[in-house]
Amino acid sequence: ALRAKAMGFTGKFAIHPRQVGPTRECFTPSDSQIASARLIVEAAARGQGQVCVVDGRMVDEPVVQSARRILARAGV
Repeated sequence: ALRAKAMGFTGKFAIHPRQVGPTRECFTPSDSQIASARLIVEAAARGQGQVCVVDGRMVDEPVVQSARRILARAGV
């Protein structure tokens, strides 16, 4: 699951019930990822589509889309 996540996948099949929990945990965004994604989406909303900077990182549309996907996976 970790290798699949590193390659950009957002999920993986499990063939045994014991694999479900660890797989879900692997692909669920962490609290820090969720917090960062929220900051990015909020900054983008304030910037009205313009490139902005969040925590010293340039934020453009692809970064905002990635942040939205993180929030969607987290269910927030």
